[in-house]
Amino acid sequence: MKGNIVQYNFADIEEEVYSLDYAIAWNTDEENVNIIPFTNKFCKESIESFCLGKINNFVEILNEGFVENHHYVHLDKMISVPKKKVNLVYQQDTHGYLLRDDNDNLIPAKITSEQSKSISSKMELFCAGEEKCLINILLKADPSYILDVDSIKDKNILNLGYESIDRYKEYNFDDDKILIFFINKKRYSVIMKKTNNSDNDLVSRNNAIKELFTNKAGNLN
Repeated sequence: MKGNIVQYNFADIEEEVYSLDYAIAWNTDEENVNIIPFTNKFCKESIESFCLGKINNFVEILNEGFVENHHYVHLDKMISVPKKKVNLVYQQDTHGYLLRDDNDNLIPAKITSEQSKSISSKMELFCAGEEKCLINILLKADPSYILDVDSIKDKNILNLGYESIDRYKEYNFDDDKILIFFINKKRYSVIMKKTNNSDNDLVSRNNAIKELFTNKAGNLN
């Protein structure tokens, strides 16, 4: 079932996810399945959400007809629900016709193996630590962003990597991602710059971040 597209009634969860009718089935046990909601509503890349792209032969009915959209996954809204309460979604073409296999069976809509790997990679980072601290947030950032070390004016920031953050917010400006955060009610900020890095560069990017905070402010001298 992992990777299948399912429908679930989110109306009883919380108001902000009323529009998330569809989800991706993830880990399962005998009775329950973890589902990851997604929507076609655009959202900027963040720690919790990212664009998965189009899902093969998964169409939605809009004003212009049956449409294949880009979809945005919401890792922070993954929930465990009873299997009996989710319904499989089946493949359709852009005319709305259900697709069948050689045995005339309906074909479940499902993400590709590459999309599954992308979710697994980002999920691992998202779940890396429950506590919000600067280094965890940086490690979970989109792989295409790297920390702009030259822009750090307050060297003490590198001594605060593992300090608990009161709250934080991400802002995207052109090719920059600005992270504003508060520790003990004091405001700090760092900048991450857009690069051509891919998921394959994630390990080296994160190792560089860990090394930077291990060596602390000495790296900026």
